Amino acid sequence: MLTILLTSTKIRIMKVDISKICSDVNFKPKHVMLYCTTTHDWLFPQLMETLRVHFDTKFTLISSNKRKPHHANFLSGKDRIIVVEDFDVSVTDTNLDEKLDAKNVTTLANHFEKKYGLNYLRDIIQQDRSKLSFLFGGNRSFKLKFVDSVDLIIEANLINKTFMYVEKFFQENSDIDFVQIRPADYASIAICAVCNSMKIPVSFFHGSYFNLGAQWSAGAYMGNGIINYILKNTNLGTGKISQDTVPVEQWKAPKKATLFSFLKKLAWIFWHRVEFFIIDLKTLNFRTNRVPYFTNVRNEFGHYRKQIFLDKFADKNFEQLKKQNYLYFPLPFEPEYTVQSLCRELNDVGFLIRLAALSLPIGVNLLVKEHQRVGSRSEHFYQELSAMPNVKFVHPATAASDLIRDSLGTISLGGSTPVEALMLGKKAFVFGKRNPYNGLPNIIYVEDLRNFAELLREELDNFGSFKLPQREFNRFYEVMKMLSFEASGTRLFREGQRDRLEPEQAAKACELFLLSGRIQKHYFENGGSVDSNYSC
Repeated sequence: MLTILLTSTKIRIMKVDISKICSDVNFKPKHVMLYCTTTHDWLFPQLMETLRVHFDTKFTLISSNKRKPHHANFLSGKDRIIVVEDFDVSVTDTNLDEKLDAKNVTTLANHFEKKYGLNYLRDIIQQDRSKLSFLFGGNRSFKLKFVDSVDLIIEANLINKTFMYVEKFFQENSDIDFVQIRPADYASIAICAVCNSMKIPVSFFHGSYFNLGAQWSAGAYMGNGIINYILKNTNLGTGKISQDTVPVEQWKAPKKATLFSFLKKLAWIFWHRVEFFIIDLKTLNFRTNRVPYFTNVRNEFGHYRKQIFLDKFADKNFEQLKKQNYLYFPLPFEPEYTVQSLCRELNDVGFLIRLAALSLPIGVNLLVKEHQRVGSRSEHFYQELSAMPNVKFVHPATAASDLIRDSLGTISLGGSTPVEALMLGKKAFVFGKRNPYNGLPNIIYVEDLRNFAELLREELDNFGSFKLPQREFNRFYEVMKMLSFEASGTRLFREGQRDRLEPEQAAKACELFLLSGRIQKHYFENGGSVDSNYSC
């Protein structure tokens, strides 16, 4: 294993031999599929080089016509590239204006829904960012608004063809034994569903709870398989926490919106449009798929107006608000992976806030704060919810750590808030179970909406006696730190430009990639999946 290659650095960097975790599973990937995106493909050369040396692994890269020359530099003799545009053509090779037989399309769609345990609207169309305008009908409050059945039949027909293509691909490439992919469109979601059915491990790396760190998922939807396995089946983590093990708070107070800052952003948008025009002139390739200039201007103006509105509308007097007991509900950014993918069954945030407010006992308020990246919610969204007597909108400049510290607990759709609540010894009510903190004593998953009021009352009655076991708290953070590799300055993060990790961190990233595959194979071989909600 890689431990032999970098034993001394591994001991210093990881403190444990990760290759020994779940070592009873024989997992040596021979054919890996890598789905290339600009936020992930920078790591692939180092990952591919290491796997080739140790396992003689071959690779299939899913690229694009534009990026194919760049990705061709990653290849060796046995590797190949599949261009996603060719895939799109193969799916849409028939005329979309053809007379579709709605009954046949529906029958086949129902077949795939049943076969893979999913729903086309909830689990596929909702997750495809390019289809969000179709799904939400341009409604800026982000409430589901279905369009007429003809459009839906066209979409179902495309998804049917996608599944047929993906199934055929994996039949012809049955030796693929690991896939790096994040579900984000019809093709990637179908690939994840087929892989789960064929018990092929799927993973992707994402930002961890540690400043500028990254970690691999345990399945297509993050999953809690890796940390659950380690906490339950190993003695890793001493429970003695060091200062560098506690995540650094990454929140920064948003800058106040001003007319000058708005005009500065408009100038930036205009300059970039000029840059694009010059590039198009030089290449004589005038792209038509860019977001229209005036759409960008309109969106920026809407963002500016929303910031001005919230600055006046939200309550700035947190000292007064915290005199009454409250639970904290952070608004997620939308559309976002946390909502449309990880919590897609409960994607109406307004409904969840109303449900929480109606379920709270008298004397307990619900403090709500907008996400740092103000989204496209309408002013009516805030006004309608604030009409409820126990819902209070807190000013965006209020620190989340302060809101959590003085609260009875948090209610959220997941994300980092439950982990921050853990650090401060608070209970966290979570809608959706696709987040990697299952089994922690402060996490309470909300699965029965009808009995949410009873659940809140029971947990709040025990609030005074709740004390998070310090050893479990420390061990969780220690293990999470162990499962993270340092990725500062890379394209995983905004404005990152770095394309390579330091050798020690690259070795750790590869070990953690293999660990994700081994643990998923362990669950598959023992009659399950990485968690009960892995299905696509």
